[in-house]
Amino acid sequence: MKTVTIGDILTPAQLARCRALYPDRARIRDEVVRPNMGAINRRLGQENDPDYLSYAIVHAIGVAEEGACANDNGGGS
Repeated sequence: MKTVTIGDILTPAQLARCRALYPDRARIRDEVVRPNMGAINRRLGQENDPDYLSYAIVHAIGVAEEGACANDNGGGS
């Protein structure tokens, strides 16, 4: 199994669009992943499923959001 980061899958602009659409997986798939499948497949060196990639992207954004919230101590020390 190949391990990749979200930065391996998406460009910074695509990631920003996904974050704006989060948590709507269907819109992420239809508006970001599917139109860019050729480039994504070339970057990853394999054929990928847009449904699975959109699920993985939503999951990664969710984990990042949870981490950001867990690290926010409300401004105190």
